[in-house]
Amino acid sequence: MSLTGFSRMGGLLCAAWLAGCAMDPPLPWMTVLELAQAREKAIAENRRVLMLFTGSDWCPPCQLLQRRVLQTPEFRRYAQSNLVLVEVDFPRRKVLAPELSATNHALARNYQVEVFPTLVLLDREGKELRKAQGYLGGGWERHLAWIEPRPEPPVSLSP
Repeated sequence: MSLTGFSRMGGLLCAAWLAGCAMDPPLPWMTVLELAQAREKAIAENRRVLMLFTGSDWCPPCQLLQRRVLQTPEFRRYAQSNLVLVEVDFPRRKVLAPELSATNHALARNYQVEVFPTLVLLDREGKELRKAQGYLGGGWERHLAWIEPRPEPPVSLSP
């Protein structure tokens, strides 16, 4: 193959890669500084708020949760119509603005976060529904069961 052929092939591969990136934009995670707007959006759109307490750049279980659950197409589709997402990050290599860092720490104390990752699910009014401390394991299906638990079937006491 000639140099021109390699250039064209490289250009096509780059274009295909960029097109794939454009079709899969990142989910709109808000920060705790936007928590009031997140709650307003949850009320207006009848959604729940999912808060992720994470150590994004140093916590292996947090990174596993991202790869196996939060970055999956299934989670993306579900979140776009059911959740307002708020990330509460505690990075070690990235310096947060002082106000954001202080607010993150205050929120972690408020929700008694002891390990990373921690997921806190709030109803649209901001009331805590559930909290999962640590990576639950598994993938999207296990986390969907945590977000949307199915009611226990009624127990029949008759013989």
